Amino acid sequence: MKNDRGVTLVALTATIIVILILIGVVVYQVNIRSIRSYDKKIQADINQLSDQLLIYYHKTKDIPKTHRQIMLYNYKGTSQTDSDGKMFYEIDLDKLSDLTLNFGKEFRWNQ
Repeated sequence: MKNDRGVTLVALTATIIVILILIGVVVYQVNIRSIRSYDKKIQADINQLSDQLLIYYHKTKDIPKTHRQIMLYNYKGTSQTDSDGKMFYEIDLDKLSDLTLNFGKEFRWNQ
């Protein structure tokens, strides 16, 4: 008679593959949720900045800008000669009252 008290190598391999697939799906879903959460926080910051800028503008008829100008490049990272040459002012966040951002006021552009 044959002794059937063991696990075959094929069954063990199949079980490990199924577990690895399930782990991959779970990790992917957690990553997607964290990205969506990050995006929602950025959108909330943009909405709050927009509201506070409108309030500031209606009170002072000016925007809360610093004396620093920023040159923005397109998303492909082309050089300044390829840019359309638009300059923008940096917003002075300290002039805006009741502003609480998810990413904080200390965020600055890396230039």
